[in-house]
Amino acid sequence: MTERSHSDSTQQPAPQTPVKQTPASVPATPFVIDPPDEAARSARIRALRTLLAERVVLLDGAMGTMVQRHRLDEAAFRGERFADHGRDLKGNNDILTLTQPRIVADIHRAYLEAGGDISETNTLHSNAVSPGGYGARELVPGR
Repeated sequence: MTERSHSDSTQQPAPQTPVKQTPASVPATPFVIDPPDEAARSARIRALRTLLAERVVLLDGAMGTMVQRHRLDEAAFRGERFADHGRDLKGNNDILTLTQPRIVADIHRAYLEAGGDISETNTLHSNAVSPGGYGARELVPGR
């Protein structure tokens, strides 16, 4: 894709490539999400509150930096699920939750192994607007 300068008004806009839509029948999540175990959730909250009373708790989650270390190409971002998608997906780190879940899990695990107590989610672009640039808006629930 070429970029053009905002000051170059004589150039004609590039023709739009049609976006191949992912079928609505394909679920957005890569697995079934079970309802939360409320007893386990309450236990985790109590443990966190206890820990917060004792010391500083480390939260980390610089997902973009860690994803870049993997030097993923377009095919890796697409995975099998989006192999025929009509737009480039490289740079859409959120899509990796669906196409490269092991990489995402390994990044979270690395933060915890390095001493982090809490890891952030891989959701920088998980909103109603950002996925549109990748032709993936249909994957956002409640859009």
